[in-house]
Amino acid sequence: MMMYSPTTYLTKEELQEIAAAKFEEAATLPPGYQKEEILRSAENFRRLAEMKRLVIQRSASAEVKHF
Repeated sequence: MMMYSPTTYLTKEELQEIAAAKFEEAATLPPGYQKEEILRSAENFRRLAEMKRLVIQRSASAEVKHF
């Protein structure tokens, strides 16, 4: 039987904060695998924040067109 964890929804701002913290953490590390993994994770959070911004922007403009 698989156990599922609840889904966590983050705001665009929260995603940006997580990305910034990860970039800061990576800056303190020496070159290597761990630094690359943290940078990869930071970039993924940054991209998610950007996608969320675009979705919010498009949905807001779609709402305006309906009125």
